[in-house]
Amino acid sequence: MNPVRESIRHVVENSRHVAVNQEGIESFVRDFDKNKLNHWLSISPFGINSLTDTEKLNFVLVLDSISFSYWGCPKWEIDYHGKIYDGAQGMMAALGRAVESGKPILDTNYLAGMGRKGLEGILRGNIEIPLLDERQRILNEAGLALVGKYGGDCSKLLEKADGSAIRFVELLIEGFPSFKDSATYSGKEIYFNKRAQLLASDLHHAFEGKGYGRFYDIEELTALADYKLPQVLRRWNVLAYSPELKAKILGKADLIEGSSEEVEIRASTIHAVELIKEMLKKKIPDITAAKINDYLWLEGQKKLPGGEPYHRVRTTKY
Repeated sequence: MNPVRESIRHVVENSRHVAVNQEGIESFVRDFDKNKLNHWLSISPFGINSLTDTEKLNFVLVLDSISFSYWGCPKWEIDYHGKIYDGAQGMMAALGRAVESGKPILDTNYLAGMGRKGLEGILRGNIEIPLLDERQRILNEAGLALVGKYGGDCSKLLEKADGSAIRFVELLIEGFPSFKDSATYSGKEIYFNKRAQLLASDLHHAFEGKGYGRFYDIEELTALADYKLPQVLRRWNVLAYSPELKAKILGKADLIEGSSEEVEIRASTIHAVELIKEMLKKKIPDITAAKINDYLWLEGQKKLPGGEPYHRVRTTKY
């Protein structure tokens, strides 16, 4: 059982700032284009399939360890082979650039001892990426944990999970503190586990459900509560915000991490995707929350004129 799915019920039942609109869900399901179902790694500017299986495993681990909080003004961007990328695509490009230039970014010992200057060079762009120090700390943590507990071999972590995506998520949270993603709401702990679930989902896709990506319970993963998904769900009128919260987001005010407003946005996003999944199963039996998540995220990459901004929280969680 995924604790994320269970814990968010308390938030949804008591939410004061965010509501899930049933009519919006029905409209979304009615217009859902299954031909657009794809994984977010499909738009990676760096071809990860050129890597060996071990390199690919480590690449996805590094990527999902530090893929968060890209927003800003100006936005962090990088030039990769003559094209400009930002956000998660920029991170994929930056790591790919490092691999191509011979930087040992996929070596767990290198990660364990990586200094700020080393990571700054790898992620160099038009400006310094937000939370650079935190990204360095997280990579050091990952490298040290993998070297200390698994002999530097990430595949041993997967072996310990024994084919369970949920157990893999648990092991990440237990052994890598930066993957812990929860909040307190009305005295109860609410779990989101965004990046840990993302890593399980990405490995499943990158290895086509085989080898390092074999998880028998992949359908247990929930949507990944970030800042792009709720923006897209608002576009479809699936989520509705209180006037006070809407005014803050339109004004691009920073929300406080762990505030009731932020927790309600994240919990309602996951709940809405669960409702969408149940309705979609009638015409797409093998649909999962993870697939809907990627559908929404890819839709969120479209820059639409007049589109409302996403909520802003400076955090390493998403």
